[in-house]
Amino acid sequence: MPTFTTFVIGTTVLYLGLSTVANQLTEPDHWVAYAAANALGIAVIMHVAVWRRWPVGGKQ
Repeated sequence: MPTFTTFVIGTTVLYLGLSTVANQLTEPDHWVAYAAANALGIAVIMHVAVWRRWPVGGKQ
């Protein structure tokens, strides 16, 4: 359950932060969706590129 709680809190903070910045733009909803998709893409790339190839403290 702590992982889910962390996910919900992180998602909420990301959404609120991006919404605050986006309110200065002409199409804030599209910008929030685009920025959130980029953040998710970076997370996936980092997971595959770093943690899968060079396991930190995992099996050798």
